[in-house]
Amino acid sequence: MPVLLQLAPGQYDLSGEVDDRLRIAAAAPPREDDRAHPIFAFIMALGGMEIPVASLFERVGLRFDTGAVLGSCAIRWERPLIVGRRYSINAVATGIKRKPSRRF
Repeated sequence: MPVLLQLAPGQYDLSGEVDDRLRIAAAAPPREDDRAHPIFAFIMALGGMEIPVASLFERVGLRFDTGAVLGSCAIRWERPLIVGRRYSINAVATGIKRKPSRRF
């Protein structure tokens, strides 16, 4: 897969407190062991980048203030996420697809 932009590695500290708060907000069941809610794969992928998402989009030529921007991400992890650990985040931008909007 070609790399458009390689970001500096980042980190994300996944605390049990944050997992508990997310579960309450999402009306998810309480944690029964040390495994975090699976949505943290997405939260950590974005939150562990070296820069805010808006800055990432600006670095590849997109601007939030001029209209709608849609993004997607692919996440790879090999085992359940565990609370109380620090995770390394390696992010790359692999491409841009510009599509005219049918609505706007």
